[in-house]
Amino acid sequence: MLESALATPMDDETEVGRFDNAMEAEMSLSFLREHGLRARLTGRGTANLLDRFTTVIDLRLMVPTLQAHEAREALEAMIVSDEEAEAIATERDKSLQDPSDEAPYRAHGAVPETYGAHTNDVRYARGVIVGLVFPGGAHLYARSAVMGWMLCAAILGLFIVGAVMQQRWMGIAAFLLIIYDLAHGVWAVRRHNHGYDPTSATQVTHGLIAIMAASVLAWTVGEARPHTSENNTLVPTHSPAR
Repeated sequence: MLESALATPMDDETEVGRFDNAMEAEMSLSFLREHGLRARLTGRGTANLLDRFTTVIDLRLMVPTLQAHEAREALEAMIVSDEEAEAIATERDKSLQDPSDEAPYRAHGAVPETYGAHTNDVRYARGVIVGLVFPGGAHLYARSAVMGWMLCAAILGLFIVGAVMQQRWMGIAAFLLIIYDLAHGVWAVRRHNHGYDPTSATQVTHGLIAIMAASVLAWTVGEARPHTSENNTLVPTHSPAR
């Protein structure tokens, strides 16, 4: 083990370290070689596998003179004081306990205040088809629960009330909200996968705007068409002049 580290002598070399422990010497030698430096150990010594009965006499770490300064800097960087080791361990424990801390390799940038915490599950855009069988299902699938339940209540309410009161525009409004749920649900899925889940307040605002817009558009379209009687004759909207 130790004999393999005693390489062939190099021309014009400088001593950068002296050790009385074979394990420490070999670790320093490996560290320098991993950083692209030529290095070798010189001296006499024996070491067994467990390093319990080691006898080392004058074990030195040699490098080419041109690389001596770089080698010394590398060895200094290899040595960590007890205080530095404790600080590193503390920072590591803190990062493990608080996953919200931003890691050094992550891109910096604030998340918009209108959006909440990101869930780690990934949604697929084709999943919004659930909105065809369940009102508001597309937004429920996209993890926008408030918006989904608002659309569900609005769609069912418009259908039921429209059927009871025979208000055609309410049925049209409900149909428009179904289309909105599917179309906007795809966008909501993409935002969720990028970590931008809207807050409850944002979902309520968007939901009210969508319901009002669909209702106004449906009422405009439904009332613009003239009403017909059972025998398909136009029903006058005002009494004829006498």
